[in-house]
Amino acid sequence: MGYSSIGTPGFLHGIWTAYKRFGSGRISWQDLLQPSANLLERGYPVSADFVAAVQSRVHEIIAERSMNPAYDTLTEGVILRDPVHSNFLRRLSTAADAIELFYRGEIANQIVYEMKHRGGLLTKADMAGYEARIEPPHSTTLPNGYTIKGPASQSSFIAIGLIVEIMMGLTIRAEKRNVTESNAPARLGGSFVGTEPKRIASSGLRLQRRRRSVC
Repeated sequence: MGYSSIGTPGFLHGIWTAYKRFGSGRISWQDLLQPSANLLERGYPVSADFVAAVQSRVHEIIAERSMNPAYDTLTEGVILRDPVHSNFLRRLSTAADAIELFYRGEIANQIVYEMKHRGGLLTKADMAGYEARIEPPHSTTLPNGYTIKGPASQSSFIAIGLIVEIMMGLTIRAEKRNVTESNAPARLGGSFVGTEPKRIASSGLRLQRRRRSVC
């Protein structure tokens, strides 16, 4: 865990790719990001559940310099603002090329600098070489004939699809296999354990193929 576990941030490139590929063209990139920037600047009242969650790990949170110092004295109903994040979104929304700024420009340099000085492994080459790709979804056919689809590559959907398939099969054969409320959780846990190696193996196979294509 920690900085050494952080990979290239792909969310921005993902929403940018989706916006350019599937956007209606009726809303600008700036208009897409501004509402979130405005909310962070204006602030929002925090709930009791949010306060409880923060207080349960408050010492870890306030030890991280990038976190809001207000978390130390947070109470229900307080208006929580994040001007730093708001400014970040405004920069992305008004930049001539948000992807260039984030992955190869000033923001990329800031990210790599912090990673280098805090034990991270992310490099400038990692940032500059990142791109979101649109791939065909992975499909899983369930025992009832329905087909569920989700992201392939190294996502968890492959495991989730297998888990749903296993659990539906157990439900259909409940009488024969004596699946009751008492042992269903154990079977669900077993399905998680059984599918995770398959997901890892699938991810490893795709990684090997990518390496070969690069070579």
